Amino acid sequence: MTNLPTSRDVARLAGVSQSTVSFVINNSRPVSESTRDRVLRAVHQLGYQPHSGARALKNRHTRLLALVAPHRPGQDAAGQMRYVDAIARACRRRDYDVMLVTADEGTDGIIRVASTALCDAVLVMEIQAHEERTAALSLIPIPAVLIGVPDEHEGISCVDFDYESAGEQCVRLLAEAGHRRIGVVCDTNPTIMVANYTHRFMAGLDRLIARLGLEQVPIPAPAGSWGAHQAVREAVSANALGLVAHPSFPLADLLTAMLNQGLRPGHDASAIGFTEKADLVAAPVAPTYLAMNREEAARLIVDTALAAVDGQDEGEAGAVHLVAPRLVEGDSIIRP
Repeated sequence: MTNLPTSRDVARLAGVSQSTVSFVINNSRPVSESTRDRVLRAVHQLGYQPHSGARALKNRHTRLLALVAPHRPGQDAAGQMRYVDAIARACRRRDYDVMLVTADEGTDGIIRVASTALCDAVLVMEIQAHEERTAALSLIPIPAVLIGVPDEHEGISCVDFDYESAGEQCVRLLAEAGHRRIGVVCDTNPTIMVANYTHRFMAGLDRLIARLGLEQVPIPAPAGSWGAHQAVREAVSANALGLVAHPSFPLADLLTAMLNQGLRPGHDASAIGFTEKADLVAAPVAPTYLAMNREEAARLIVDTALAAVDGQDEGEAGAVHLVAPRLVEGDSIIRP
């Protein structure tokens, strides 16, 4: 049996991306006349037929959003489920329900979910810096929102915390406390290292360290009490007593390790992180930290998706919406 031509075949023949093929077929984004002509000629030459049932889905509301939340080794499962719960509540406020998709199927999973004709939009979690699923998202006939900001996201809206701003603010607060050597404690888990937020947090942190003429001391360590103990020992050895707990590393564990090794947070050394209140219940002192507001982020995610479903996102496709961190002052930073 001869395989039917796909949009990938059309893109290859026309010399364009699959996203561009989708934009031409669905008339969903501006495309130059010359590019449109090449795509349409390739469609005609190959006899390509778009999935009419899937395209018809654009005109039907199911009041259901698909949330793709794959579980990968080493990720913060508790944090992920808090996010899922917040999104579910945000959906209920808009009279929507959530269909949770947990299998890590990559591009195939995105296509499968969108082709079931069961949902109005797709929300995608656990975004990597080089996100392979964006190509599939640009081809599906329903809106998609990325919960994260990959390096490339042409035509796809993104919602996330402002990790770059958080990285900058952590450095600024430590610099104001008098620290010139900044120890950055980051989880060594491979899943964390490729996450989009890891790169964005470090970009903000690196930028301000360079601007202020400070010195950065990278301290990779496995998350947990043992890793925190090793990280503090290395920080003391390097005289980097202004510590930033990367969002992937538990600030509470770092503060406990400091005390266990005779360092009083806020007196002998400083520590700060970008985290949630729920992750600080075991902190031995009241920490100074930048807070993540998952409720606000969840509302923005759902509002962005439903604006696209209702056709109210004209000119907004591909926009990046960021939730600013909020400073919570505690006792873990030396006061100037």
